[in-house]
Amino acid sequence: MGKLKKWWNSYKKALFYQEGKPLSFGAHLAIFTYLFFVLWLVGKGIDFQTSFLQPPYRQFGHLCIDFAKRVERAEELHRELTELVPIEEFDRRLNGKDLENFFGSHPLCQKLGERFLAVLTDLEIRSRLKGIERIKGEIGRLRREITQREKQYSSMLLERIAQVDRNRSILVTDVDHIKREIEERKRRIAQLEREMRELRNISSIPNYREFISFLRENGKRILQEQRRAYLLYTFNYLLYAYSFLIPAFLIFWFLYRLFQRKRFQILQKLALHTLNVIALFMIYYLAILIYEVIPKVWLRKFLEWLQSLNLQFLFSIGGILLLMGLFWLIIAAIQRRSQSPSAEKGVKYLYLRDGRCGFCGARPRQGDRYCSLCGRRLFHRCPQCGNSVPAGAPFCPHCGGKNSLDQHQFGQSQKGKEADHIGDGR
Repeated sequence: MGKLKKWWNSYKKALFYQEGKPLSFGAHLAIFTYLFFVLWLVGKGIDFQTSFLQPPYRQFGHLCIDFAKRVERAEELHRELTELVPIEEFDRRLNGKDLENFFGSHPLCQKLGERFLAVLTDLEIRSRLKGIERIKGEIGRLRREITQREKQYSSMLLERIAQVDRNRSILVTDVDHIKREIEERKRRIAQLEREMRELRNISSIPNYREFISFLRENGKRILQEQRRAYLLYTFNYLLYAYSFLIPAFLIFWFLYRLFQRKRFQILQKLALHTLNVIALFMIYYLAILIYEVIPKVWLRKFLEWLQSLNLQFLFSIGGILLLMGLFWLIIAAIQRRSQSPSAEKGVKYLYLRDGRCGFCGARPRQGDRYCSLCGRRLFHRCPQCGNSVPAGAPFCPHCGGKNSLDQHQFGQSQKGKEADHIGDGR
């Protein structure tokens, strides 16, 4: 821990100090402005290096992936695929250009998009969609009428309970008539819903059957191809990013060493800051490699191998051992910090402030000259003014003189104790 702290201090001085003095505020501001432009330029360099790579979302459009995922969802829910692809999915307006944007450029997605467009332009599908829209509007109107008549029905019931004369009622009809109208509308809604279910059943339409059949056969394959393309794109992106970052790092490392030999301190600092920015990008893309590519390829194969040998428990044990090693380092560092001389000195000062023994923390009784727990002398005489000073105190409270009796107090207290015993014997 001490070596790391020493390295960090020297590294900080190399970045923000010149000739042993910290840089001014204006110099700091100029350095941060320079770092901003370096970040922008490095990012632009990586974008230029990887610009010709085709991202997976251009190969696999969101509609293609959405339909393919419904195949997996249908298997998980034990439902028919036709239930998850209703006729309302085809209530869209698409042309050839939109088809490529929504389905992508992959051959399987293009074929799926062509079948989707065939269903979309099917005349029977279009007429059924118009019929469903008309039925939905009529059902909405009937439900609004039912709500109005239910309010009238409630008001009539209140009048009947209050025994209001029918000739004086503000309502234009009677309870039985309102009840019949509500029942008629409910029956009409049930009939319309049956008609809408018949219109939604498009499994007999040839274009729809072909679309569902192709989706059922190739849905899982599309998802596998998409995941493989994503991993390959991520890996290629990292390779091309490193093909820019590694030469840039070597060039600025050479410049840093050159400026260091020539004693161009400001240029040396700027080169070191540039190296820091490039190193941050390299660490970032390395983290992406570890998080995205390795776990999804090598770790999955490793787990499958362990599963084939029935040794999955080794993965959990390895995780526990790794966690144990991490916490061992953390606890050891905390313990070393708590046992450092500066920490012990701080504890000693807290003991003295509370009127305790400065060496063990025991609270003495009034009149005690020695600690009953550790045997050390509780007070000694100030070498400058001769007044009594608590043992272990760095300064005298009477004259402010520095106290040199600190860690060797125990030996002196033992000698003083023997002298006291000799004086008492006499």
